[in-house]
Amino acid sequence: MDYFVKETPKIDWQWMFVVGILVGSVIASISGRTFQWQAVPDMWENRFGPSRVKRGVVAFAGGAIAMFGARLADG
Repeated sequence: MDYFVKETPKIDWQWMFVVGILVGSVIASISGRTFQWQAVPDMWENRFGPSRVKRGVVAFAGGAIAMFGARLADG
């Protein structure tokens, strides 16, 4: 569209999509009465221990692998 070629939006649809997923999931968990703050899920703690650092490192690595795969698939 010619308008968006001249005027680049400061917040594009991808950012709003990510925010919408976050807000929608919080609303769904609160309305379903399953919302809880938990740094280490019970299943993870039973299998790998209560370390928050280990959980964070593995979550970051998983995200990096997913991003690499998405980039590799050109999407």
